[in-house]
Amino acid sequence: MTPEAYKALLAFGDGYSICDNCMKGRIDKIENPPVTEFIKDMANFLNIDDILLTGSARESKKIIMGTLAKKFPKRKTVVIDSLAHYTTYLAAEDNKVLIKEVPHKGYPEFRLGWFHIESGYDVHLNFSPVIVSKNGLVEYEKLFNLVDKYVHPEYKPSVKAEVIFLTHNEKLHNYNVQNNIPGEDLLWNPQYQEKKVSQYGGTNVRYKNKAKLISQWTALHNQCIPWNTIRYIF
Repeated sequence: MTPEAYKALLAFGDGYSICDNCMKGRIDKIENPPVTEFIKDMANFLNIDDILLTGSARESKKIIMGTLAKKFPKRKTVVIDSLAHYTTYLAAEDNKVLIKEVPHKGYPEFRLGWFHIESGYDVHLNFSPVIVSKNGLVEYEKLFNLVDKYVHPEYKPSVKAEVIFLTHNEKLHNYNVQNNIPGEDLLWNPQYQEKKVSQYGGTNVRYKNKAKLISQWTALHNQCIPWNTIRYIF
């Protein structure tokens, strides 16, 4: 890929498209890459009749919650862990389902699966979502130094990275503001973001000058933990 093409990909790619030029109206009809064949193989592997593909994980949740709400109209309540992904809340709101949060007992403890490495598998550190702020790179430098300190040198060659920059949603932003969710001032920051209407009609925001931001973040990452190969970043 030429440097020009790479910059264009960083600027315009959404990271989710399978192929923008090989659609036949439905995802399950794509033959290259062999999505159609994959669906059949997966159904056989799971020993089920068929697999329904949706445009996104949030769409799947919306369908499932809608189906259950119709089947059990008197039980239109969903119990959600307070650390749940924002798309779970969106799916519940779209189906007019009541949300009951289960409070968490502290944030999860993150550990690397050494047993996976010793079994020959790669382990990925997921730095997503990357949040851009005034002192963001300073904080990420601290994080990278901690990673470098606590990952045993023997395991470092097997530890890869996955990186996705934050894409926020206007509907979730309003929910967070109304419910005084901490940290929203970092997630919704018009100084660094621009609006983007999704294919489903929702208003999202993503970072401006994304190629430059990715370049800066990657340079710092590679300076602090050069052994941590980035599998993908967008």
